[in-house]
Amino acid sequence: MDAIIKYLQDEEEGEGDGEEEEEEGDQESPINIESTQGGGDGEPDASSVLVLGPEHPKMKRFQKALSEHLKRQIFEADCALRDLENDLKIRKKERTDLGTSLYSLQHDMLRKTEAVEKVQNELPPL
Repeated sequence: MDAIIKYLQDEEEGEGDGEEEEEEGDQESPINIESTQGGGDGEPDASSVLVLGPEHPKMKRFQKALSEHLKRQIFEADCALRDLENDLKIRKKERTDLGTSLYSLQHDMLRKTEAVEKVQNELPPL
């Protein structure tokens, strides 16, 4: 937040450089908030903090950058979610295939165990 305030203050000091054209009708005046506490909590010891309204022309560039950043984060999160859903689908199929294979092996083992018991029962006792 301090970096944003410093950036905006630097922009305000360099208004005459001709980078941005501002219409006088659109411009809102900044709001000054008086500090009621001395900077004991790590805050700057400024007597007032400059706060610009959301429609202030100097906020447009910041809002655009923030919007692009948030859209990028949403896109990356969406891609990560799709990857995780795809991995989940693959692992569910693997689990189903493994369960089917296990069932088949257990069934084969049961038949072979019954065959061994049948052979043992047919042999004469020693």
